[in-house]
Amino acid sequence: MGKLKNLIQYTPVRQAFFNLLSGNTIVFLGQLILLYVILQIYSKEALSQYTLFVAISYLTTKLINFRLIDGLVREPNMDVAIQYTKHIFTLTIIMTAICSIVYWLLIAAGIDFQLFYGEDQLLLFIIFVGYILISSLNQLFSTFLLKQDQTKQLSIAKIVKVLSQLILTIALVKMFSFGLIMALLGGTLLEMIFYCIWTSLPSLSWSRLSEAIDMIKANRDILIYTLPISIIISIHDNIIVQSIEYYYGAGALAIFAVADRILRIPGQIIGGAANMTLFKYGSDTYHKSPKTYYQQFRRGIGRMTVFFIVAAILCMVLAQPVFTYILNPEWVASSDLLIKYAWWIVLISLIAILRGVPVMLKQQKAYFFIEVMMVVVLGLSLWFAGDTLDFTKFLEVKFGIELVFYSLMIVSIYLLVKSKRNQSNNLA
Repeated sequence: MGKLKNLIQYTPVRQAFFNLLSGNTIVFLGQLILLYVILQIYSKEALSQYTLFVAISYLTTKLINFRLIDGLVREPNMDVAIQYTKHIFTLTIIMTAICSIVYWLLIAAGIDFQLFYGEDQLLLFIIFVGYILISSLNQLFSTFLLKQDQTKQLSIAKIVKVLSQLILTIALVKMFSFGLIMALLGGTLLEMIFYCIWTSLPSLSWSRLSEAIDMIKANRDILIYTLPISIIISIHDNIIVQSIEYYYGAGALAIFAVADRILRIPGQIIGGAANMTLFKYGSDTYHKSPKTYYQQFRRGIGRMTVFFIVAAILCMVLAQPVFTYILNPEWVASSDLLIKYAWWIVLISLIAILRGVPVMLKQQKAYFFIEVMMVVVLGLSLWFAGDTLDFTKFLEVKFGIELVFYSLMIVSIYLLVKSKRNQSNNLA
């Protein structure tokens, strides 16, 4: 036990992973309690509105920061990383203003995204703009903390967010019809305050646009591949939730949203911590010894696969009794989806770990085309399914397509790492 403790405390990579994993675990418990509270005191319509808000916001934040925060992490020079942070801050402000104007013009043209409508349209739009700005800045500040090895502080801020969101979710239930969205905004704002306290930047002065453009050129592979991949992933999620809302209504979307949220939990806890740790420290190992990196990669993925299989089995076993005896009975339909699609945990959790590998190796091209193909096939298939099939068959189409493409992604990334190892051996 003492040896294990020493390994965790004195190995930077393991310490970082332990900090992130511990934080994610507490966040997970908070999210479980939050989910329980939501299912007990909020309507399916409120959860459906919240799901749409999160999906649209997630897509927009990717457009705002251009995913250039990935370039900040892999930049070895800390002085350059600080300059990158200032440039990204400038771009975040500019792009938030541009995106806000574009969205408002679309709303004025009659496109309400099934969210910005009714007497609360203007208030919801203001909340949306505030949230995407704060969320984008949080991504920047949290990435800079990771760059500085402040993983403990990073985890604390995330814990503060989920706990404050939980409190606000309960407090605002009678005050707003969109209390869930207000609670999310409040928790995200408090998270940003903690980031600002801990982020030891000399200043966040306004950068010249020419300097920001030079940064973009230095990380052009992110702009060409990583940003489009991120946007495609967001479009993927939006296609699903928008299609379910359009074809089957808010009730069906709420049932799906609960199951989807639970299925993603193992990937968010373990996969998120592993991805952040490996993205930062994996490149160091790779540059020193591709052979060592390949061995660690293969061993780590094998262990994670076993863990996620166990998580999927537990999901199948516990879903029915938990929803029957603990949660509100009207959500039992979600447990049926958990039992039927528990295997999805393995795929989406592994993808959560592996998505950063092509970026780290600057070899995103093959993975990019697989993502594009999946979204195109998924969009066309769900359009056909929504017009001709019931909700059960619709989900079978959705999960079936993802099974094929996620499996292909996992295999392609493994072969990419193996190929880079072989190239290094040949050069040696």
